[in-house]
Amino acid sequence: MDPTTLIPATEPYQVQWWIFQALLSLGFLVHILLVNVMLGMAAIALAGGLGGKDDPSARAVSTKLPTVIAFTVNFGVVPLLFLQVLYGHFFYISDIIMGWFWLSVPFLVMFAYYMAYLFDFRYEDLGRGRTLVLALAVACMTAVAFFFVNNLTMFLTPDRWLAYFENDRGTVLNWADPSLLPRVAHFLLASLAVGGLTLALLWSRGERAARPGAAEHVRRGMRWFLWATVGQLVIGPWFLLTIRRDVMLLFMGHSAVHTAFFAAAMLGVAVVLYAGLTRRPGLGAGAVVFTAAMMVGVREMMRISYLEGFYRAWDVPSRGEYSPLVLFLAALVVGMSVVAYVLKLARNAGKEA
Repeated sequence: MDPTTLIPATEPYQVQWWIFQALLSLGFLVHILLVNVMLGMAAIALAGGLGGKDDPSARAVSTKLPTVIAFTVNFGVVPLLFLQVLYGHFFYISDIIMGWFWLSVPFLVMFAYYMAYLFDFRYEDLGRGRTLVLALAVACMTAVAFFFVNNLTMFLTPDRWLAYFENDRGTVLNWADPSLLPRVAHFLLASLAVGGLTLALLWSRGERAARPGAAEHVRRGMRWFLWATVGQLVIGPWFLLTIRRDVMLLFMGHSAVHTAFFAAAMLGVAVVLYAGLTRRPGLGAGAVVFTAAMMVGVREMMRISYLEGFYRAWDVPSRGEYSPLVLFLAALVVGMSVVAYVLKLARNAGKEA
């Protein structure tokens, strides 16, 4: 069977495709940084609490984790929305093929959220049991990440959709894709790096910086940041070599734009390594945001290149209906303003307490 016959037709967009692409990229940048903070902090706190140790960083993480999960989930709505606008006719088919695994995602997220609240509000009462609670939260977060990576790789390869006709029970995972495991490893290491950096920033600012042992917590966080980034120097080439050859060559000089984004990302990695070696959390934070932005660009160009033989978003006509977009942007601005105000009130209340 020709896999192209399985791809549904597309409807005209309300506005030009590049507007949706820009919103998708920007939304995903914010979301993935929050995901890295969430999973990275939780995993490092878990490692610090193994053996029943009372790690002060774990207590600091416990008070932040439920809020970070809430922001991560809510900011994930924006890129998911625009992913469905541009690539829904690929994305939904991939959902169906992996069926039960995809349906488990909201339940895994809710369970992780509950474990995070339990870890925070019952921290002292749990005693050594807090390690198990946090381990369950980290396991659920990691499973969700794996299912998302699986979905986002499967919809890039329509030829693998034919596996559905051999297994229509909704239990197909994309193990045949050689890039699946390096993609997951790349994500996990990025989370450990950003999680370590976040802990270093927490212990280098505000009243925590004056606490005994704060400097050691900063050093510990920056060690996680540095060594996880060093690990990316191994995973990165593995990942690069597993993507389709014609797409890989675009980033190796066959396309000026693709190569420029990739080179900028590598420059960002160099600055990240320098910040880790010199233990400068502020510089590391700026370098991480820049590198992540360049990597998001690389990721989107890779997706477009993979699907170009099946679908090109710029070929889809637009109807020039701007009012829904204006309403969305207005609601986004109002919503963000309310969230910023609530966070300000919460911060002031915390200072008074």
